[in-house]
Amino acid sequence: MKTVLTLAITLTLTAALVGCNGDGDSSSKASTVADTMVKPRGASAKAAGPYGKPGFVTEIEDGRLWVFKAGEDTEKSEKHITLIGAGPMGMSLKSPDKETALAYLAAKPGFQTEIIDGRLWVWKAGEPKEESEKHATLIGAGPAGMSIKALDKETALSYLAAKEGFQTEIIDGRLWVWKAGEPKEESEKHATLIGAGPGGLSIKALDKDTAIEYLAAKDGFVTKVEEGRLWVFKSGGDMEMSEKHVTRVGAGPMGMTIKALDKDTIETYLR
Repeated sequence: MKTVLTLAITLTLTAALVGCNGDGDSSSKASTVADTMVKPRGASAKAAGPYGKPGFVTEIEDGRLWVFKAGEDTEKSEKHITLIGAGPMGMSLKSPDKETALAYLAAKPGFQTEIIDGRLWVWKAGEPKEESEKHATLIGAGPAGMSIKALDKETALSYLAAKEGFQTEIIDGRLWVWKAGEPKEESEKHATLIGAGPGGLSIKALDKDTAIEYLAAKDGFVTKVEEGRLWVFKSGGDMEMSEKHVTRVGAGPMGMTIKALDKDTIETYLR
């Protein structure tokens, strides 16, 4: 009887140890494995594929970015439209129709957009999507040269100012910029880039490096100011500054010198 009892205790302890991860949470590891098995690679309810956005599915093929509306047929067809160099990192954009391609380019977090009669209407997230005869228009300021329409000028400028990796807010006619995750605080001690923002707005930030990194930011790239030079990296790639790099003197915003790890990165960024 003693032998049987010892064996039962041993088996129970073994099962408990196998089901437990290193932190004592017996469910975390199982959940992670289940999630990996259930969710297909690159799939998300909000944004599927490289450079995905909510409501769209994307795929890179031969250096071009294919864009489809979520839930619609993703079959690539010989009958399609191409917007040369319009995508992130200067990629050409391909889509079954022009409206889908433009809607993808126009989509930004925090805003609702709709193309009406060839113009891009913009509303803040949560606002009623209503048109009005009383509205603001920024001619040719939108993606692919579309004119932007909004119920007021501040909304249109806020839309243009929005960039990934940054928080922005128009205060007293100036564009304040903070890095994502930073407290949105104003300070008497700050840097100002006069007239450098969208629509000629002056840019304000808690330090000059943040203002310039914001000004230099482009889809598909990460920018960082180091010792007065602007480093440019491809999103998702190696972001370690190296002695082995390429330089373009005075080619950046405000005449800054640009540095990148390779020639392709710097030429694509400047294109």
